Parts: sequence; structure tokens; C-alpha cells
Amino acid sequence: MEVTKLDDDASTVSAARFAYNQTLAKYHPWYVRKSVQIATISLPYRRNLVERVYGGHYPIGGTKKVNDNMSYIANITEQVFKATQKIYEEHELLDLP
Repeated sequence: MEVTKLDDDASTVSAARFAYNQTLAKYHPWYVRKSVQIATISLPYRRNLVERVYGGHYPIGGTKKVNDNMSYIANITEQVFKATQKIYEEHELLDLP
């Protein structure tokens, strides 16, 4: 959802790091967290990301359409994440070595 708050000319690095820190970071050791931080540096700016998702062009309908679609996908992704987390917790798979 953080990407919907960005301007088209903004970097997506902060949004990706925020999402990672809110989800998977707490399950990863220090060296994996640092590797993810380094990897996020290569992420595109929002406009470039949108153009890649939409096949090389900015969609008709502009920013509102993009934000609506991103919000829809983020909501579905959140539901899948929560369901997966619940299964992992039930089967005690979150504390594997």
C-alpha cells in the first residue's frame, strides 16, 4: 500500500523496505536483512515500476487507476499472507532453524 502514496518520480526503495520490515524481516537473521537492504537499492522509481507492470506504457486512467489496482492487489496479498502465517503458526513452522 505504501507505493500508492508515492509520487510517480519517487523511489520505491522506502516502500519496499517498509513492507519487508513489517513482514519477513523479523524471521530473517541479520545477514539476510542486510542483503535485502542492499538489494532494494536497485528497485525502480514508481513510474518505471508502473510502466513495467503495464507492458511498457502508463495506463489510460492515470494515477487513480494505478492506485486502485495496486490497492486491490495489496489487499489480496495481505489476505494470502495472513492465511499463510496462520498455517505456519498452527504447524509451528515459524521457528525453524
